[in-house]
Amino acid sequence: MNSTYALYRVEEVELFLTDHPKGFDFKQGHELLAGCVLARCSMAGGEQHVGVGFRLSVKEPLHAMERPSLDELLAKYRIDDRDIDIIIGNDDWQSAFQVTRIEERGKGASPSERLMTVLRKKMLIQPDPLLQLAILADETFELSYENLHEYLLQRSVPYGRVCLIAQTGEFPKLGRFQCLEVYPGLGTSEEVQLDLIGEK
Repeated sequence: MNSTYALYRVEEVELFLTDHPKGFDFKQGHELLAGCVLARCSMAGGEQHVGVGFRLSVKEPLHAMERPSLDELLAKYRIDDRDIDIIIGNDDWQSAFQVTRIEERGKGASPSERLMTVLRKKMLIQPDPLLQLAILADETFELSYENLHEYLLQRSVPYGRVCLIAQTGEFPKLGRFQCLEVYPGLGTSEEVQLDLIGEK
């Protein structure tokens, strides 16, 4: 089987997410959400025509005119997510991400403990400087970003970049998010707005 990438315009992905508002009732929902935030942040930084998508296992590569809808893709195609959960990019560049959630993957009595268990587990993968880690911070934790940054600098981090994606408004009515890089640098993107408001 060959691998190919199926990228979709951010607007297409946001419309898909709007149609699945109840906790994302499909496996890749939160990965697509993270991809939208990352893509919007990239566009705010100057990149153009950024898409969001998955790596697929297919017999032959899919051509642009043959792209299935997102509904068809998630229902009928095999997504190759052994290491890469989501891709963002365009015809000239692509960035690969693992996506995880504190609420789903973390263990411990407090959100801060759960965040640290997620990080410790994710540090065990084989090093790949081209792979990036995006953590959906769907809980409020008390660790300072500076301390988190210093913690990672003192360890052998297998990713080229680690970032937190946090909601800054009531979801899904406002749909405002920020992306915070905590490794290798420390910096916050501009707040981005996702169009996740369905028709009334």
